[in-house]
Amino acid sequence: MLIYNHNKEFIGIDEADLRRFGFSNLAQLRSEAADFADLFVRTPGHVHNFKHVHWIDFVTCAESLEESKVIIDVNGKSFKAYLVITTAYLSDNPHAKAYIVTLNNLQLLDSSESSTFANDIAQKPEPTPFIAPVEETATIPTVESEPIKEIEIPQTIELEESVTADEYDTIESIESTPSVEESTIPDIIEIDDIDFDEDIAPVAEEPIQVETDFDENFDYEYQYDPQVASDELGLPLDLIEEFIQDFIAQAHDFKDGLYNALREEDLDNVKILSHKLKGVAANLRIEDAFNTLTIINTSEDTDEILSHLNTFYKIIAKLSGEEIKATQTPQVKKEEIKTEEVEDDLYLDINLDDEEEEKEEEKAEALPEEETAIEIIDEPLLEETPQETQVQKEPINYSKELVANEIGLDKATFEELFEDFVIESNLAVTHIKEALTNNDTNMIKKEALKLKGMSDNMRIESLNKPLQTLLVSTEEASINDAINTIENTIETISQ
Repeated sequence: MLIYNHNKEFIGIDEADLRRFGFSNLAQLRSEAADFADLFVRTPGHVHNFKHVHWIDFVTCAESLEESKVIIDVNGKSFKAYLVITTAYLSDNPHAKAYIVTLNNLQLLDSSESSTFANDIAQKPEPTPFIAPVEETATIPTVESEPIKEIEIPQTIELEESVTADEYDTIESIESTPSVEESTIPDIIEIDDIDFDEDIAPVAEEPIQVETDFDENFDYEYQYDPQVASDELGLPLDLIEEFIQDFIAQAHDFKDGLYNALREEDLDNVKILSHKLKGVAANLRIEDAFNTLTIINTSEDTDEILSHLNTFYKIIAKLSGEEIKATQTPQVKKEEIKTEEVEDDLYLDINLDDEEEEKEEEKAEALPEEETAIEIIDEPLLEETPQETQVQKEPINYSKELVANEIGLDKATFEELFEDFVIESNLAVTHIKEALTNNDTNMIKKEALKLKGMSDNMRIESLNKPLQTLLVSTEEASINDAINTIENTIETISQ
């Protein structure tokens, strides 16, 4: 267990962990590192001393323990652990939050893990040891006072009589003549008199422009707004922007691993790396990155994964301030729109010509009255058909007590948070149903993304699959099944 004060400064460690790392007292540990976090190894997918945000803030905002992994290199040994942070209050500042950091499942790296992280461990910067401040006692030297001497100042200075009148005029003329330097400087500098050099004038910096072939997966109109994440997560905007920079850095760290895993058809590793990025994108509400990573994380088609992986790094380039421009625009003829195959009637807009309409009318007239009634039955009644009630309810394992402990909340506080979640999730489901009725797929995805963020925070893993369906599916039946599953899950865990 580590102790950090309200300024997020390392001030203590429990004896069990201290001895596990090979030290007998805190002074020995601090002689190796002033801050315990300096012992964290910088490696992809693991917590370290981030450049743009404090690692404590990152861990407290992480979705799960998987995102709070850490490699610790200390005293010639390498360990792995999961970080869990709870707040506390210390006597040095009783009104400000301090932090208790638990090193869960702390254990030495095995031989395979040691070889995996060997390069990163070798490149870990040397930590700065703690240097106790030296208290200096100020000494004031004694100075013997001396008597002040009186200096006589003459009241007037008389010219010597030997100076003639002509000589005096010459002296007066010299004294009244300004120097060369003074005479060449004008009293007032007019701005119009200055001839500015165009090369010296400041020029506004233009964003980097990256031209790329048209990418059907890339949304050229989408503009990420960090204020959305700030409002929904209740975090300051500058902290969100720092998280974004770390997300960009993490994406670059994972880039080679993702492409190499895909080249070797190691889809398990692709899913692991993309899942970590997907969780951060979801928390930061970066919708285009999240949607693209969702496909990368779930697809089994290597060509599709490669296409969306290329799209994802265009998104990262755009987040970095580069302006993405397509060198060509899609050319779609009107005739092709009519014959385009559409899997979902949510997007189907069929304009029948006169002959087809007449055929449909003749077919309807030829049917018996009962069959005709079935054909024209209102859609709301379809929701009450037995097909919908055949959805099998899978067992849901959810423990409020375990989740409360994992988050670090007491039972009463967690119950209040859970009640808010139920209210907000039911409201989100209502909005999703309305969006489905209005064929508003963007609203469906938006509400599903919002609900996913809330469910991830509450550690409700049984909602991951139906929410994933809402984010990627275009089939009305699948969307309805997902909505039913979500409602059943919320109802079950609320009891």
